[in-house]
Amino acid sequence: MEEGRTRVLRLTQLIVFLDYCAVGAMRTVMPYYARSMGASSAKVGGLEAAYGVGQIVGAVILGKLSDSRGRKTVLLLSFLGAAIGYGLASGAVALGSVSLLLLSRLPVGLAKQTVTATRAIVCDLTPPDESRSEWLARLWAGCS
Repeated sequence: MEEGRTRVLRLTQLIVFLDYCAVGAMRTVMPYYARSMGASSAKVGGLEAAYGVGQIVGAVILGKLSDSRGRKTVLLLSFLGAAIGYGLASGAVALGSVSLLLLSRLPVGLAKQTVTATRAIVCDLTPPDESRSEWLARLWAGCS
C-alpha cells in the first residue's frame, strides 16, 4: 500500500479515537453538571434523547452529503458541529442554564458522523480483501 494511503488510514484511526474520547468525556460529566444545575431526571434523560434524535437525522443528511460532496466535507462538518455543541455546553455550564445544556446536544448529535465517514474512507482506500478487514478492525480498536 502506498505511503499516502497509509497516512490517511492512520489519520482516520486518530480521528475516531479523539472523537470517542470527547463523546466519552461528555457523556460521563454532563449528567452531573445537569443535576448540579437543578435539572430533573427527565431533563437529564433528555440530554441523551436530544443527542440520539440528532444522530438519526444527521446520519441521513450527512450520509447523502458524503456521497455527493466527499468524505472530507463530512468530517469537517462533524468537527464544526462538535465544536459548536461543546461550546454551547461550556456556555451552559458557565451560565447555569439547563435549557442551553439540553440544546447543546442537538448539534453534536446532528454532526457526529465521524465513524461513518471514516469507515467509508477506509473502504474507499483499501481493496476488498484481508487488508480492508485489518484496517476496519484497527479503526474499531480506536473506539474501544
